[in-house]
Amino acid sequence: TAAKQWRDQAEPWIKEIFKHCCPGREHDFDDHGMRTKENYEPATYHSLPEELATDLASDIVTYFTPAEDRWSSYEVLTEVPEDQAQAVLDEVNKLEDDFFGLIESSNYNDMAPQWGFETATHGTAAMWVTQGSIHHELHFEAVPPHELLIVPGHRGINDRFREFWLEAGFLEAQLQGESVDLSDDRIKRKMEK
Repeated sequence: TAAKQWRDQAEPWIKEIFKHCCPGREHDFDDHGMRTKENYEPATYHSLPEELATDLASDIVTYFTPAEDRWSSYEVLTEVPEDQAQAVLDEVNKLEDDFFGLIESSNYNDMAPQWGFETATHGTAAMWVTQGSIHHELHFEAVPPHELLIVPGHRGINDRFREFWLEAGFLEAQLQGESVDLSDDRIKRKMEK
């Protein structure tokens, strides 16, 4: 697919960056992020690239999404009659309050540094947002580059996907409510292991 071709072209560059900024992660593409018992020790190691990336990540998160400030807003794009302006403004303010209430009650501020580190190292940051659980209404997860699939288009990104490994035993729970057929004998055998 176009997304895999794009990732395959970027992979050597991302691996090279990972060798310097977070040694060992260059193997994420090879073992799908599933760490083996083999220890990846670089021949030489200098902490400066990792320290600089961490510092830049902190600056990126603090600048673009400061925890103490509202970093996003709704804009009314159509003309509103003057007699309805206050009602529309109240509705927009309520939407903003609701949105930031969801962000504040989510794990976003815990996840943002990891997202910032991905941005600061290889520059292709992605965050996956899913419906939350009993603890949070929204759940944020930084997507590492070996899981990210992007379909580039003439105006930027046409679509994005996430590809990741999942133990077969979790398939049923992960795909609950989706129209996916898990009745194939090969899948059943793996799920029963």
